[in-house]
Amino acid sequence: MVQNQKSVYEKLGVKRIINAKGCVTTLGGSLMKPEVLDAMADASRHHVHLNELLTKASNRIAELTGAEAAFISSGAAACLLLTAAACLTGKNESAVLKLPSLSTERNEFLVSIVDEHTYIHQAFRTSGGKVISVGDENNVSVEDYANAINSNTAALLFFYGEQSKAQLVEVVELGKKEGIPVIVDAASQLPPKSNLYDLIEIGADLVVFSGGKGIGGPQCSGIILGRKDLVDACVMNASPNSAIGRALKVGKEEIVGLVTALENFVETDEDQLLNEWLNRANTILQSADGISKIGTDIKYYPKGGAHTPVEPVAIISLLDLKNTAERIQEKLVSGDPSIEIDIEENSLVIGTMSLKTGDAEIIAEKLSEAYKML
Repeated sequence: MVQNQKSVYEKLGVKRIINAKGCVTTLGGSLMKPEVLDAMADASRHHVHLNELLTKASNRIAELTGAEAAFISSGAAACLLLTAAACLTGKNESAVLKLPSLSTERNEFLVSIVDEHTYIHQAFRTSGGKVISVGDENNVSVEDYANAINSNTAALLFFYGEQSKAQLVEVVELGKKEGIPVIVDAASQLPPKSNLYDLIEIGADLVVFSGGKGIGGPQCSGIILGRKDLVDACVMNASPNSAIGRALKVGKEEIVGLVTALENFVETDEDQLLNEWLNRANTILQSADGISKIGTDIKYYPKGGAHTPVEPVAIISLLDLKNTAERIQEKLVSGDPSIEIDIEENSLVIGTMSLKTGDAEIIAEKLSEAYKML
């Protein structure tokens, strides 16, 4: 008789979760489809010249996105570090070898304060650059960028997510006028897949996406799209070359997995996907049917972001029941299976895009149990 084998997580004593927060790094990004896993397994069985694989895989990504050039690294933050390095060195081999101690006055990156990700600022500093903050926590205007530009400005960093496409058009125009590259951090801004094309068409010089979020590729992968000369400079600064990006190694398995995931992603029927997510949200909200102390709604996220929200999210409002959202969240997290959700004020915020088949039903069941504490 064959006994059930433990999963790799069970062997390590790691608790699996139901992820109703989304494709966030701290929860492992996205889950990969079988065809992506098969491609990675196939890649693992053979040796190849990594530079040849990177070149041909990057060319395929450029073909899929319509970009002039593309490159793959080990995540969006890694890609942003490479874009910073590229703007400092260009295609100068001597300069590549000197980072981060390159003696150049043109080493300032203008970064909007609305981008609160300090690790992105650290990535730009790691390249040898200086970060100059512009705007405030709520907004940054093209005038804020323009007022901060000087002869030392190496590039403008635009955070697409809190900053809009309309703002990007203005910033791109400013960059073209001043002869300064515009880098767009769009790490988590897929779907919609139109963002793969629109940001480049607007005229951004370099655009970065995470491979392990909406695309559904390996978590330790990311994509740079943009101008060929700047992407070529990214390549020079990247692994497997002897350069500052050597630490940002991406393996043959991740490269192949990312290309496969992107090929699937661009063929996705987004209307069908949206309906699947919407059905999950409705299933979750049914748990609150007939309970007078609870209000329910479906909202589309990202809320307050720059582009059209795409993910239907189940909102369960606990009305006047103070601190109840935190108590229910704690009960879900501590349960078996553990369920990760967000809360806003006194409402449960339950995402749908990262759920597996059957997860919505489990969440509804566990919520019904949790409501008994009301």
